[in-house]
Amino acid sequence: MDKETIEETIASNLKTQRKNLFLSQAELSNLVGILPSSISRYERGFRAPSVFTLAAFSKCLETDLDTLVFGNIELSPAAIAKEEADANG
Repeated sequence: MDKETIEETIASNLKTQRKNLFLSQAELSNLVGILPSSISRYERGFRAPSVFTLAAFSKCLETDLDTLVFGNIELSPAAIAKEEADANG
């Protein structure tokens, strides 16, 4: 995997696992101790988190570091249902 692919994987997995745990960006930022705007940048792939921040994400998102960096986390059925409910207002 090249650097760009790893960064895209991290971005996708951060966002997906956050949604699986029904956390907002603000809630996750409070747990990790960083600004909500940083969460947004990480999830959009504009910045890559440091190894220390990745470790904090791993703990707060209840997943191992290897899965967060190299895995393929999928949206849970409950998270999909919530997104659909939110979209339908």
